[in-house]
Amino acid sequence: VAAPAPRRPLTAEEEACQKQMVDRLAQNTIKFRTGSDEIESESSSVIDDLAGVLKNCANVKVEIAGHTDNVGAPEMNKDLSLRRAQSVAKALEGKGIAADRMSAAGYGEERPVASNDTREGRAQNRRTEFVVK
Repeated sequence: VAAPAPRRPLTAEEEACQKQMVDRLAQNTIKFRTGSDEIESESSSVIDDLAGVLKNCANVKVEIAGHTDNVGAPEMNKDLSLRRAQSVAKALEGKGIAADRMSAAGYGEERPVASNDTREGRAQNRRTEFVVK
């Protein structure tokens, strides 16, 4: 598994915005229908929160990174994770966030944060992350 490319140092504003997005997503994840890129209605408050952060961070661009667990074919997981990231970007556009401030990326199962050997670990690996660029 290749390590992510080194990133440029973030400005103080970017650091603050990155922390706010990480904090929001730590409290409540964006949920999708199983095997789908359709965002669950219960996640609308998370989208609203993230849109608020992005509105307050008007100079910040973000990558919306989709991740999956290792269940299913790797190619399908990569495609699903990208489509989910694109769905989040589209939902944020609907809340007034400019499309040119967001990019979507799908990493599939390439960057796990927990073991895929347990149900809890797989749940942690199914996530959407916001990375200031």
